[in-house]
Amino acid sequence: MELYIRGAQPEDAQAIIDLLLKLQEESTTFEVIEHLDTVSPDQLANSLSEIQVSTDALMLVVVDEQDHLYGILTALPNQELTTEIGVAILNQVQGLGLGKALMETVLDWFFNFSSSQQLFLSVQVQNSRARHLYEKMNFKYIEDSNQKIVNAHGELVETIDMILEGK
Repeated sequence: MELYIRGAQPEDAQAIIDLLLKLQEESTTFEVIEHLDTVSPDQLANSLSEIQVSTDALMLVVVDEQDHLYGILTALPNQELTTEIGVAILNQVQGLGLGKALMETVLDWFFNFSSSQQLFLSVQVQNSRARHLYEKMNFKYIEDSNQKIVNAHGELVETIDMILEGK
């Protein structure tokens, strides 16, 4: 099976919702802010259309030849000139370098096309693989940003924020 990274399209809306629901079930390190049961495919399709023409937002998906989705990266503005990143890959394809490839793609977008000045993310402290990847990509820890959150499985975990300064 060959996997590819491409920009999310409006016609991907239902598949993205399905992917996010599956990721929430199988991952304790991925969190969706909005309640997915309140987002319709039409609403998401409209958002994806807006993202396609935006300079401060990006959504990438990992797909196979039949357009089945296996992973996602969102880069959405969370305050002026700052874009927040979220990355999630299905368990069945983890360890293939997809997270790294998604991050390399978003960094290319950030440095060459984005109007954003910073990339921001929160990572669970115990997620050492993700932390190591972000460190290798020059993200820096934000001092005193540690927080305790309840993950998707109801467990209390510690997160820390990281930032990459841009242009």
